[in-house]
Amino acid sequence: MERAATNYRDGEATGFERISEYATADLGYTIEIERLRSKVGGGDKLVPIALGSPSYSGGKKARGGSSFVMPIR
Repeated sequence: MERAATNYRDGEATGFERISEYATADLGYTIEIERLRSKVGGGDKLVPIALGSPSYSGGKKARGGSSFVMPIR
């Protein structure tokens, strides 16, 4: 993940959009799109980027939760 992060610099978040959410006593999740602008690779211009950001939790039966980020094309 650190290697991937080195490809992006001087960025700023421009918005978040909640796409979906669901919760029960045993499971919960949200799916959001994070929009940002960042310089990519060796480029000098800020370019728009959208990342899908699903998060889930196991509720009372599990400890903590988990999340990961995936690029949206």
